[in-house]
Amino acid sequence: MDKKLDVKVVLIVVFNHRFDKNLPRLREIYKDRFSNIFFLVPFYSGTDEDVIAVYESSDCYQGYFAQAYHHLKKIDYDYWFIIADDMIINPAINEFNFADNFGISIDDSFINAIRKFNPATQWAHSDRALRFTFNNKFLQIRNELPDIVLAKSYLDKYGISPSGLKFESVYPEASGKPGDYAKYGARLSADIAKKNDLLFPEYPFAYGYSDILCIGKNNIERFCHYCGCFAAARLFVEIAVPTALIFSTRGTLYTQKDIHYQGSALWSEDEIRDELGKFDLDLAKLIRSFPPEKLFLHPVKLSMWK
Repeated sequence: MDKKLDVKVVLIVVFNHRFDKNLPRLREIYKDRFSNIFFLVPFYSGTDEDVIAVYESSDCYQGYFAQAYHHLKKIDYDYWFIIADDMIINPAINEFNFADNFGISIDDSFINAIRKFNPATQWAHSDRALRFTFNNKFLQIRNELPDIVLAKSYLDKYGISPSGLKFESVYPEASGKPGDYAKYGARLSADIAKKNDLLFPEYPFAYGYSDILCIGKNNIERFCHYCGCFAAARLFVEIAVPTALIFSTRGTLYTQKDIHYQGSALWSEDEIRDELGKFDLDLAKLIRSFPPEKLFLHPVKLSMWK
């Protein structure tokens, strides 16, 4: 790269699980687009200097960021650009046009989408918000997070302060016998037994798809701190990351609707076949013919592609 770089971007590729064989392929994909690349790999024991070993379960990988911060804070990056290891970013996006494509300043952040917990929410991980509690003598994080009033005001800024969850949506497997509710925890048992009342988390949260993030430098330290707190509390990552971003972003938290690219998260075999089948599991063909309007394609399992 011989262009003048006005902003300094670090690309951070997150591995849910250790799969060292994908490291060379990912380096090849992004080496001509980003000068600074690091990989967060759980339980890594190798010697590659661009790999940061992290220690956390994949359902709480927000903890990776808190651990990585202590490795990366020494370098004055303007932006962290975080993506999943099985996500392919539009080849047109690089470190030179990064800020323009996402329309962000160093006070801003980006996440694909943020959503509100409400009575219509039907999501498999909603109960992880309800299970969160400060009443844990082994974990004292109440003073590490915004107080409840302030937290709610941050969510209100985006119109996503939670408005309650329906019992039957969160716990469709419940038998209806009051004696069975103990497994949901003492705090929730009485509310669950009523069934007609809405359930509220002890603390206000948002949720959303969290496999692609952009974080301005003025937000990074606080974001990583909140992520570490939420990881210690075993909060599910797609609750923890959006909420931490909202709390830490000094400017505006932008989403996919604010930019001209649209990502494709493929959740079913039919979607994967329809979107990716035309590339014949040929990575070079995918990169060469990447849909120009797409921000990303996910998942692209590299171990299956030639």
